[in-house]
Amino acid sequence: MDHDKVMEFLGRVTADMGATGSAGLAVIGNRLGLYRALAQGPATPEQFAERTGCHPRYLTEWLRNQAAGGYVGYDAATGEFFLTEEQAFCLADPNGPNVSAAFLAGLGYLRAEPQITEAFRTGAGVAWHEHHEDVFIGCDAFYRPGYVAELVPNWIPALDGVDAKLTAGGRVADLGCGLGSSAVLIAQAYPRTTVVGVDPHAESIELARKKAAEAGVGDRVGFEVATAQTFTGTDYDLVTMFDALHDMGDPLGAARRVRDALAPEGRGCWSSRTPPTTWRTTSTRSAGCTTRAPRSCACRTGSPNPAATRWARRPVRPRSVSWSLRPASAASAAPRRQRSTWSTRSGRELLRRRSGLRPAAGG
Repeated sequence: MDHDKVMEFLGRVTADMGATGSAGLAVIGNRLGLYRALAQGPATPEQFAERTGCHPRYLTEWLRNQAAGGYVGYDAATGEFFLTEEQAFCLADPNGPNVSAAFLAGLGYLRAEPQITEAFRTGAGVAWHEHHEDVFIGCDAFYRPGYVAELVPNWIPALDGVDAKLTAGGRVADLGCGLGSSAVLIAQAYPRTTVVGVDPHAESIELARKKAAEAGVGDRVGFEVATAQTFTGTDYDLVTMFDALHDMGDPLGAARRVRDALAPEGRGCWSSRTPPTTWRTTSTRSAGCTTRAPRSCACRTGSPNPAATRWARRPVRPRSVSWSLRPASAASAAPRRQRSTWSTRSGRELLRRRSGLRPAAGG
């Protein structure tokens, strides 16, 4: 046995254990507003206690942990702890990356460890609604900054004609809306547009309604407890799914429902972090690809008219891709020759069999 390799491995384990504990301390900092308080200016533990109303002994340990992890700064000459501008932006600004709130999701997942352990034995799933509420709040905190930065400035303008339609006044359905951040952002950007947020989790919808009311758009943003396969309404100018489709148990059913809910010139759009890949239809079906690993691809949509719909990839930035579904004209019904940047042969073959898609030659 190599003693040096043993020690190297144990060092990695120790670091992981420390990181796990520090995740809990990041959540404490978020819940108690400690990052926001420290962003006001440098402070010793005693001064910080006066500022926050928390016990100085606990704050001392919290500050030391955060400094050791690089989450806060420390001035040995004055004994003061502080946040740099960059740390404050990431940890204390709700419109920044808001990583302190995002840690809620990690701790929330761990609360479900007993159910997940049992699922390993039984093969049963752990439903989304069975998670702790921290998962829903943390996920919203994690994804919202990306929506603030990209949704209105980049994603919507990338869809042909959608920005103009929503500016004039359109109808939007936001599927898998969670706490409603994306729905609220769309309503704020387009005052003449009405939005319906859809999510199967009733508690999330309740929080979404409160958020919409607080944002002053409650009169134009409604919410419905339903799945992406069962939501109500038709003639939507835009149907969106942000960071949701790849988690659905029936993405095929969701894609069909989106197609049926669109107005004649409507668009369906979803986004997820994925390597950019372009595909073309080669069968008598309209088809599209889900947004994560090839194994989850199951978006084949049977259509009586193979020219009724077509899928078009809309690149946004590296590792972030939005896809759109729209009615196709007769002139654009023929498949176009495009390259694929995904080069795994077995993955391409699996996707072709499941979805009726095939990468263009040379991909």
